[in-house]
Amino acid sequence: MSGHATTFAVRVAALPATVPGRLVDHRLRQALLTTSRTAAELTAEAAVLSDRCHAVIGALRDPAAKPKLVALRRTVHQLRDPARLLADPLVTAALDAAPDTELAADITEFGRKLGDHRAARAELPAVLAEADRSVDARLRAIAADPRFDQGLAHASPTLREVLRRKPGRQELIRLAGYVVRAAVKTSPFSTFTASGLGRFVPDGPALRWTATEPPRSVVELDLSVLAPLTAGLAAGLTGPTVRINPSARLVADSVRFLGPAPAEELLTLPLTPPLRHCLRAAAARPTLAELTAGFPAPPERAAGYLSSLLASGLLMLRPDPDFDEHGVDPLGRLADRVPGLDEVREALRGYADANGTDRTALGSALAERLPALGITGRLRDVVTEQSVIPGVVVEAGLPAWRDILGDLAVAGRLLAVFDGALPFRLAVAAFVRERFGTGAPVPFDRFYAELVRDGHEAMRLHPAAVAFDMTGSTGTLAASPVAEVRELAGLIADVRRALPDRRRVERVLDASPAWVRPPGSVAVYAQYDGARLIVNAVNSGFGRGRAQVRRLLRHVADDPLPVDAVYPGAPVYAEFAQTLATSLNQRELTLPDRLDYPPPARLTVGVDDDGLPALFDDGTVVRPVHGGLSYERQLPPVMALLIEAFGETPVLLRPDQPLEHDVSAGGGAGRVLHAPRLTLGRVVLRRAAWVAQAGTLPCRPPGRSDADFLLTMAAWLAEHGIPPRFFVSVLRPPAIAAGALAGDRSRKPVYVDIGSPPLVRAFERMAGDPAGVAVFHEVAPEPETAVVDHQGVPRVTEYVIELNCLEHRRDYRRECRQECQGEER
Repeated sequence: MSGHATTFAVRVAALPATVPGRLVDHRLRQALLTTSRTAAELTAEAAVLSDRCHAVIGALRDPAAKPKLVALRRTVHQLRDPARLLADPLVTAALDAAPDTELAADITEFGRKLGDHRAARAELPAVLAEADRSVDARLRAIAADPRFDQGLAHASPTLREVLRRKPGRQELIRLAGYVVRAAVKTSPFSTFTASGLGRFVPDGPALRWTATEPPRSVVELDLSVLAPLTAGLAAGLTGPTVRINPSARLVADSVRFLGPAPAEELLTLPLTPPLRHCLRAAAARPTLAELTAGFPAPPERAAGYLSSLLASGLLMLRPDPDFDEHGVDPLGRLADRVPGLDEVREALRGYADANGTDRTALGSALAERLPALGITGRLRDVVTEQSVIPGVVVEAGLPAWRDILGDLAVAGRLLAVFDGALPFRLAVAAFVRERFGTGAPVPFDRFYAELVRDGHEAMRLHPAAVAFDMTGSTGTLAASPVAEVRELAGLIADVRRALPDRRRVERVLDASPAWVRPPGSVAVYAQYDGARLIVNAVNSGFGRGRAQVRRLLRHVADDPLPVDAVYPGAPVYAEFAQTLATSLNQRELTLPDRLDYPPPARLTVGVDDDGLPALFDDGTVVRPVHGGLSYERQLPPVMALLIEAFGETPVLLRPDQPLEHDVSAGGGAGRVLHAPRLTLGRVVLRRAAWVAQAGTLPCRPPGRSDADFLLTMAAWLAEHGIPPRFFVSVLRPPAIAAGALAGDRSRKPVYVDIGSPPLVRAFERMAGDPAGVAVFHEVAPEPETAVVDHQGVPRVTEYVIELNCLEHRRDYRRECRQECQGEER
């Protein structure tokens, strides 16, 4: 297979990249930066002058002058005006007689600069008031953009209506958040992002915008509300079809199976004659009515018994076979059979094309119609909107990308060392060897039961426990009783020392143990910045990202670009086809192999030749893949275990772990830790980052004015070397530990510029939790340098590039050898 996919996903921000600059008042920005810098300089100068005064005081001959000079020293140290004390005859005489002949003049000059500083500071409230007026006016003008207005009508119709009247400060702060997100963020599930597909071409520039059509909206009912409708259909005239839980296995005189979510406990039922009869009959997959009618008991008793088996999870109702969760139009497949659904479908089509004003009316009509179908909740929670750009959005000339792709392949191998699931896998492998030996594999259900009961070290190293250690997990690993885990701690240290030298990194990786297994396929989310690629995140690949986009594109185009998933030919990679009733997991299935869920009883567990746990399906190694976009901590527990212990880690690099790969992790001033930009060849693996631990951020005391707080914030940023514009997210450790990170909006990076009053206020509100940990990142690439679309408008754009790291490494080295041979000839 090729080392990289021929196509890539493209995510384009809805508003022009110039919009963030319009939310900044440059006079205010300059005033804040100058005033805060002057304050820092005066503080430093005051310390020096104070020391010089101390020397003079110690050498005084006239003790009568000492109290005055002590007062002068204190005045300077406290940044107060020294003029009155300088005019005192005793002070004048003492300073004139001092060996430090320049001290009086320097203190006088200090007083002058202090006066200028106070005057500039006194002007800040007026400068801020004018900035508020101008930025608010520009903000409301930006909000009138037709596409933004359309998106806001869906994302927050209430805010949109308030903006049409007389919005207050809080509404304008919220609006600023939406506006800047629509200009600089490219979330895949967002009203304010358009997605499409691009392709690599043999020659041409690094990037060339080729799309000519505008974005098109795709509006659907969320799968979370469609699932109950399909369950109702399955219970139609013929009744739902019944199947046996695929995890069910006969063990002596009982049946063992995985119970229903969310607990998914391993349950056991005695194999009584009624249960034996039921299992034989259910093997033919009858309808529930047929199974009930054939049960050797009165109908009421039969129905009650079967109902108890369904509640336990041993029997399961099969979904409607005519309902394809991953299909282009699942709603259309149901519309003919659910009264009122066809009208909803047509209303959604009209909603997709409607402008903001019409959407408000259509949204109200939809909200009134949906409860009749059993669908309740806010419209934005039950109706998903995504935008797609038909055709080829961007073409990328391969000559400009070859070195970048080679560096990305090395980065993929490097990230295998930092894989948050690797310590867990090593501990699981040790558990399997110790508990079951190295002989024949054991049934998965037995492994699962004993791991949950006795696998204490594996649970201590579970990804949920170690993945969000802000300064890296080497201390946790070094304390492990598992030898391989301790060895991993040393290997991580070796890689950290080798960074950012690519050749040194490759030497460390080449010498690493077999259990440092490179991912089979990675999806790199990145932005192009001149000759560099700046990485936002790295997930498992296998078509992830592109498969979701292609399904959406089929709403508006007959033949979108293909999704050629790239991965090694062996072993078998298998994806879970279940969407888990969330639209985040809707996609075109890209792998030829699937894993049923609950997991089939035939699955067994052992240790592979590389020393990692192996999952066997009828004797063949299979690696589970999460092909959807839902957060891995929200997967059912056993599905997550299958992926984390035996499969492909869904997320290999996330921006909220900025210090994980740094040799000096944990270094910084006070409780603000800093990690410089990390570059590997032409790839920026991590932007410069700062981590402000709990209780570190400046907070506004009661009664403090906006101008004073802005100045305090500017000074705090400068003190810690944080640029005046940045991305910031706030992580709450209790939410991380509880696995609730996905629902915490404040974890998502927010763009802030110190010269934008509404953006700073939004950050202040977001950072109000004293237990929060703030993660700052530099803004790179700069929005103003974004790719230009067919209308000449710069737009922040993210690319999702898929690689088979091992294959690309071979391709890259082969091409290098061929080039060298050609030069020799």
